[in-house]
Amino acid sequence: MEITCPGCGFNGTVPDEKIPESGRNLTCPKCKHSFFIRKTQSQQLLQDEDVKQLHRVAVTSTGGEKGILDRFVSFLQPKHAAERAKTLNTFRAIFTEAVKDGVLTDREIQYMKMYAQKKSLDWPEAVKSVRAEAIKHMNEYISFAKNDGVIDDTEYDYIKKLLGLLEFHPNYIESVRREIDHIKALEIIARGELPVVERPAIALKSPETCHYQSPNTVFVTADGGDKYLLGTFLITGDRLIFASENKSFHIGIGRIKEINCYSEYLKVTAAVQRASGYYKVKDPEVASEILLFLLKGVNAPVVENSDITQSRNIPPEVKINVWNRDEGRCVYCGTEEYLEFDHVTPISKGGTNTEENIQLLCRRCHAKKGVGM
Repeated sequence: MEITCPGCGFNGTVPDEKIPESGRNLTCPKCKHSFFIRKTQSQQLLQDEDVKQLHRVAVTSTGGEKGILDRFVSFLQPKHAAERAKTLNTFRAIFTEAVKDGVLTDREIQYMKMYAQKKSLDWPEAVKSVRAEAIKHMNEYISFAKNDGVIDDTEYDYIKKLLGLLEFHPNYIESVRREIDHIKALEIIARGELPVVERPAIALKSPETCHYQSPNTVFVTADGGDKYLLGTFLITGDRLIFASENKSFHIGIGRIKEINCYSEYLKVTAAVQRASGYYKVKDPEVASEILLFLLKGVNAPVVENSDITQSRNIPPEVKINVWNRDEGRCVYCGTEEYLEFDHVTPISKGGTNTEENIQLLCRRCHAKKGVGM
C-alpha cells in the first residue's frame, strides 16, 4: 500500500497485511511525524483472493496492446465510442472470470460495481453487455441444482439475488421460476409427500390410492413388438397400470427392475416383459420420482443402483469440468438451454461418474438418445 507522510510528503510502501481494517498509527522514517492510516474501501476489497484475479483481468485488458480489431474499431468510431466498447469488453472479461468457478461472490459483485462506477458505466448498460454470459451461468447453476435433486435455501437465495442483480428479461425470469418450482415439487415427492389423484380414470381396488395419472400416453415396448400404443398410464401405491383399447396390463411395483427418466419418456424395465418399454407421459420426472419412492419400500436395491440415483452423486468438480469442457452447450445440437448431465455409458451398464463418461445434452437430445432415435 502506497503511503504519503502528511508532514513532509515522503512516499513509501507498507505491506497490505500490516494494515488491519481498523487502521494503525505509523511514524514517518524521514521526519518522525506520527499519523494514522486506514485502507480505503477499494484497498480492502483487493485483499480478497478472487477479487485480486478480477483486478488482474481488468488491468491486463485495459493496459494491453490494441489488437487488429480494436485498431479497426478505433478507426471507424469516435475515440469515446471505441473506449466505451473497450470498457464493456473488459467488464465482460471480469464477469467471465468471476463465474468461472460456478459462483459469483458478494466481493466479486462489489468489485464489478466499483469498476462500472469508476468507468462511468450505468449498471443496466454493464449487465446488458454480459447478458449471454449471465444466462449461461444461470443455466449452469440450475442444471447443477437439478442434478442434485435439491434446491436448498442457499441456492434459492443465490438464484433470487442473480435474477435481481443481472436484470434478465421477464420471460427468462419466469422460465427460471417455473424450473425452480418443478425441482422443489420433485424434492417434496422424494421426501414421501406423494400427490393424490382424486378421480382416476380407471376403477381401483379399495383402498388403493392413485398417485400419478397421464392420459394419452404413448407406449413403445422394449422389444419393438408393439409400437405407439395410446392409452392411460397410472401409478398407484401398489401397481403400475397401462390401459388402452389394444393392450392393457398392470404389474406390482416390486416387479420393476429398473427405471430411467428422459425429458419426454419414462423407461421401465420389469420382470414382466409386456410392461417393459418406453412411456411417453405428461411429466416423466414426476413419474420416476414417485416410482423411486415407492420402490424404496419393496425393492431398495433398484433405487440405490438406478441411473437417476447414481447421477445425483456426480462430484461437483466433475460437473464444473464437464460444463467448461463442453462450453455449456449440448454436445449434439449446440443449444445452451435446458441442459442435463448425461452418462455416455449408463451406470446400470457399468458407466461411472467420471468426466470421460459424462456429457452435456439438452432435454430434446437426451430424450432422443434414450429411445435410440
